[in-house]
Amino acid sequence: MGCIGKKWSFHYTEQKLLVETENTLDTQIIVERKDSNEDNIDVVYYRSKSTMNNTDITSLKNKPRMILEANTLTIKKPKKLKMDFYQFQNPFPVAQFNNEHLFSHNTSIYGGSTVLYLHIPKDLEIIDKTNGSMEFVK
Repeated sequence: MGCIGKKWSFHYTEQKLLVETENTLDTQIIVERKDSNEDNIDVVYYRSKSTMNNTDITSLKNKPRMILEANTLTIKKPKKLKMDFYQFQNPFPVAQFNNEHLFSHNTSIYGGSTVLYLHIPKDLEIIDKTNGSMEFVK
């Protein structure tokens, strides 16, 4: 199930906007034009659930950062997050008599999917410097 991770709104009156990303971005960028030329660029960050061993860690993950300077919107990767997980297990003699797998441990990690949705003025010209992360919706 997806949810809105964050929203941004930028006042913008120029005719052109360069959109760039910091290095590689693991987020798809979807751009849709508004029906009018209002002076706002609206950005919504959508994310699906992230889990580690069936524990929801979605709210712990950092969001991308947006910086609008002059005529450039820079999308920066989320800050790295370090998480430590601990797990209890039965000691060898107990596990041996409970028919537990003695030397195997499975960890499941699902990082989730993310999308940035840009809603831009109707006639704004976009210069795409995102290395193929951007798609336009008609």
